[in-house]
Amino acid sequence: MKCEAEELKQLVAEGVDALSAKSKKERFDEQNWDSLKSSPFYEVLREYRDVLPDDIPAKLPQDNGVQHEIDLVPGTKYCVTRQWPLPREQVKAIDTAQTPIPRKDVIIDSMGLSTIFSALDLRDGFYQILMRESDIPLTAVSTPS
Repeated sequence: MKCEAEELKQLVAEGVDALSAKSKKERFDEQNWDSLKSSPFYEVLREYRDVLPDDIPAKLPQDNGVQHEIDLVPGTKYCVTRQWPLPREQVKAIDTAQTPIPRKDVIIDSMGLSTIFSALDLRDGFYQILMRESDIPLTAVSTPS
């Protein structure tokens, strides 16, 4: 059953279970400067428009040789379950990472004298490390490729 926004609001108000979905193209098409006019940050965003990207990246970065890997103990199989808490068998099946996560002081030192970080910094950080192709099914989230 397909319905418009007002019908959907009415169904939800009546307590009906409903699901609203949009395609990625529809969501991106709605993200324009006019849709931000009611935001209290609209004027600031307009002032610094030149630092905002025109497009959100829709693909992964180039492979620079560093990939995140999930190594399983030989002879074990992975299963789809809740992430937390992990069953003992699943904990035993995962090899510990050979590359340690950077320590907090190393990360802070690498940020230099920066004091303010934006959502743009967070977005760029999300797209930094590729996942080994064979390990993608082991993750809970897929990114665009």
